[in-house]
Formats: sequence, structure tokens, C-alpha cells
Amino acid sequence: MNSPRPRMGKPHVSQITLILAPATIVLVLLTAIWVAGIDFDHALGIAGLVYGVAAQALAELRQRDAPRKSIVVVGMDDHPYLRNIVDGLRDGLDGAMPFELTTFTPPANEHASDRWQVHVLDGIKVHDAHAVVVLPSADNVDVWNSLARLQRKGIFVIVADHRPPRELFVNAGLKPPPYVASDFLKGGSLAGRLIADRLQSNETTFAVVAMGPGEVGPGTARSGRVVYELARSGLNGRTRAVELASWDAVAARDCLFQSASDVLTDAANKVIIFCGDDRILLEMQRAFADQGDCEGRVELVGYDGTYAIDGQLLARDYSLAVATIDTQPRRQGDVIAQILRDAYHRQASQDTEERLVEPQLVETARP
Repeated sequence: MNSPRPRMGKPHVSQITLILAPATIVLVLLTAIWVAGIDFDHALGIAGLVYGVAAQALAELRQRDAPRKSIVVVGMDDHPYLRNIVDGLRDGLDGAMPFELTTFTPPANEHASDRWQVHVLDGIKVHDAHAVVVLPSADNVDVWNSLARLQRKGIFVIVADHRPPRELFVNAGLKPPPYVASDFLKGGSLAGRLIADRLQSNETTFAVVAMGPGEVGPGTARSGRVVYELARSGLNGRTRAVELASWDAVAARDCLFQSASDVLTDAANKVIIFCGDDRILLEMQRAFADQGDCEGRVELVGYDGTYAIDGQLLARDYSLAVATIDTQPRRQGDVIAQILRDAYHRQASQDTEERLVEPQLVETARP
């Protein structure tokens, strides 16, 4: 494995220096006193005082914080989710180390955020950083190669939300970066069981499930688990799986709305929709609100558990939402901060450690 010199560690004065430097000062002082002909006992007292002062000064230097560490976060187009992670990261670092945090987010009109991420990762600002946290928009080999180049420069890399491919980094002679995310399988199971309960309590209720695009691991993991829970409950016949072309919220809304409208053609039917994430849930809320006359016939289940600036779950503001899966993004940010703190204090290295945060089901309304 290549071992580039890490940038993230805290500079420090060694224990040997703490002993030798004051001793050297005292030796020089004693020599000067001897040459001056000062009484030895008096000189020894002065030397002891000087040694204590010098040792205390170096001990303070050893504990003194190093210059600020530059930490760069390269985010995805889910801005509320990213903001929650960054808030948790900042809170976890405050008071623990000196740092400067810079966040890059794709512009609103960017439709290829993974290519945008590659452009940012290859930029000067990122290459001058001590650590980089990235939330990949897609499983794009160019993103992973950019991260490998950063590692070769000694930059500490952490990947959140989207698992890095171990083989690519190992083949490049590098250790895969730490991975922090929600437990997507657990989250999918929580959502799937809730939806199954709704279907079992009403025989005219159907499920529409947003299936994440095939190239997006987190989306397929949670959606697949939702479908699995419904199948395990014998509800295949009342489940409609809709594969999304992308995580674009508006495009996803159009796909899901059409499928749900087909179910509602029969006036006796109801539908519960697994929206994939809270952004899509919002778009579905708006779409059905525009249509009108859907209260009591449409229920929405979100994912991510995105929090507003006031600390409240966004899903609680939507009348059709019955639940969301809180992936605890602020907690994920705090876990990232813990890894960075360990690296700063030289207690951690670039490794394959995986840290999954337990998701929680939050019911926002009841039937």
C-alpha cells in the first residue's frame, strides 16, 4: 500500500524535546555562570528555576492547537439533507480542533451533479485541503478516481451515503476511505412494514413503491427492502413498483403520480406511496393538492428524515405524509466529525472502517 504523508494529523512537540530542550538551556546557563564565577549553590538554584520555566513553556507549546485544518465538503443536490449533515459535522468539531469548513453544493440548474463533483474534486481548493468529505451523487468511476488522487496527496478522505468500491482503491494501491451512512436495509424494512400494515388493514389500499435508479446503491437498497417486506406479507398483488430514471424530484413525481392515478381510477381504491425521499414526498404533496379531492385516499411515506432550520421534520408539514424514515443526518455528521477528530489526534488512519447510523421510523400522521 502507498503511504502518503498525512496532512490531517496534529503537529506536536515530542516528549524527548520536552526533556532535552530545557536541559540544554540549563547546561548553557550553568556554563555561563561558571565562567562568570558565581557561587555554585546560587547558580544551581537559578538553573532549576530556568529549567522549570522552560519545561512549562514547552509543555504549553505541545498542547497548543495547530493551525486550522481545512476541511472541504463536496455535496449532492439534496440541499436540506446535506445541510443537516454539515450541521452535525460542525457541531462535532467545534471545540475539539481548529478547523475551517468549506461546503460545495451543485447549482440548481446542474443536471449532471456527478460530473460537477468530479470538476470540484479536481480543483485547487480541494487539493489544498487537509480533509475532504464527499457525498457522491452516483456510482461514477471518475468520482472514485478523483478521490484516489486526493489520497495519494495525503488528503484524508471520508465518503458518506454512497459506499466506495473497495476493489478500485485496492487496485490503486490505496486503502478504501472510511464510509459513513444510514443503514439503508434497516430503513427500507421499517418503511416496508409500515406500508404492509396499511395494506393489511384495508383490502382496497394499494402500494406504489419508488425504486431507486439501478446505479444508485442507497436508493436500490432501501426500495428493494420495501418491496421485500411487502412480498413477505403476501401483498405482491397490490404492489406497484415504479423504477425511477433518476433522483430528480420533479421527474420522479411525474412517474409516481401517473402510477398512483391509475390505481385511484377505481373510486373504491386508496394508495400509499413510498416516495424514496422527502424531496419527492414534497413534490407528490403538491401534485395531489393541485388535483384536489385526495384526502383520505392518498398517503405518502418519505425517507431521509430531513429537518428544517427550526429543527422540525419537514415531513410533518405535509398533510398527506403519514411517516418518514429519519436517517439521522446530523448524527451522521457527528460520526464523520469523530473520524476527523481521531485522525487529527493521530488515533485513526485512512482505512476501510464502515460506520452505519441506525434509522428511525417517525410517524407523522395516523389513519
